[in-house]
Amino acid sequence: MRLLTDIYLNLLGMGELLENAGAVLQDRLGRKRPAPRGLQGKTAIVTGGNAGVGYATAEALLAAGSDVVLACRSLERAQDAAALLAAAAAARAARSGAQAGGPARASSPAAGATHGAGSSGGPAAAEEAGAAPPGKVEVELLDLASLDSVRRFAARWEASGRRLDLLVLNAGIMCPPDRLESADGLELQFQSNFLAHFELANRLVRHAQRQRRRAQQGGRAQQGQQQARPLRVLWLTSMTHWGGDLSPGELADVPYCRQRYIPFQAYANSKLCTLLAAKHLDRLFARDAAQQAGGAAGSGATATVSGQQGRDMSVAVHPGLVDTFLARNYFKGTAPRVLRPLTDPFFERFFCPRLLRSPEAAAQTVLYAATAPAQEVGGAYVGTAPRVGHHSRAAGDPALAARVWELGAHLCQLGEEDLVA
Repeated sequence: MRLLTDIYLNLLGMGELLENAGAVLQDRLGRKRPAPRGLQGKTAIVTGGNAGVGYATAEALLAAGSDVVLACRSLERAQDAAALLAAAAAARAARSGAQAGGPARASSPAAGATHGAGSSGGPAAAEEAGAAPPGKVEVELLDLASLDSVRRFAARWEASGRRLDLLVLNAGIMCPPDRLESADGLELQFQSNFLAHFELANRLVRHAQRQRRRAQQGGRAQQGQQQARPLRVLWLTSMTHWGGDLSPGELADVPYCRQRYIPFQAYANSKLCTLLAAKHLDRLFARDAAQQAGGAAGSGATATVSGQQGRDMSVAVHPGLVDTFLARNYFKGTAPRVLRPLTDPFFERFFCPRLLRSPEAAAQTVLYAATAPAQEVGGAYVGTAPRVGHHSRAAGDPALAARVWELGAHLCQLGEEDLVA
């Protein structure tokens, strides 16, 4: 049985690589993508936004006019990334001003961002985002290997009273050769890729729902504006979810991998859990929107966010195999240690740069999921094209999704106040 599993996982990996090669070819042929719309003035949190796909996503969001919070486990690396992002925003603003024939109005970027402090790229228009003024970037500490760190982050966000429009659950790890444990005693891939994001999403969504309820009860004049800004949650998953095994006999050990640890299997399990959670959360959003629309119709009131077109939404995103530090280390590790001096240069100079997607191309897939209409991507699995793709049969099982949701709530010990249900 173990042999068959290994063969299947290896074939799955080859299939993903072939699918990814097609995406890379289209990227390099200059696949046309419309500029992202509807992001100006929004606030986004990007976990792991200091590097790779997270950094490229943050850069694209800033160019489109969103304010971005980089939620990272290293404040130092996050601050360095924030300074680079601010400098890039200022450069875009300067180019835009020059092309428009007038002086650029960009302010100089901050030397570095601090915990919770913003650094702006300047008010000039960004050429890549249809002349949207660039947003500002901030940093916050978030260590997904510690659920306590997740809770502290969520508490700080709630205390700030800020609105959240977009949550990009991007950070993660991939196939460490040895089993690693989180601070909570769980297998590290399961917690970092899925469980910590599960808790973060639940706590921030529930906070957003409480904000709306208070606004409605307070009868503020801006109630309509508050309601007209739905929340969108993006869960970065992978084609490898096809290799996930969450059968009744396996699910109990999936959070721990105590019985056996197969790196790629554990990774696939974490990504299947992520995809199931994304779909389950969207079902809950759709149910609530339908109930609110029905209640508004019954009372003669006008529903805004309660309509399915503008409701809260959850989307699973597969950005492809991307040329990042994480991916390079993974592919290098597939070679026998004795051959690493020969194979490392091959992966570093040829394989990864030529066969993996660039972070910037992957970020365009994320932005498609962030801006496409609800009826197009709500509860869907968005692939590299970018377009809605096909997922495994297990990923479309509502009963399995509910079990994973219950497991996550149990492991995180989420009560009624902090669990979307």
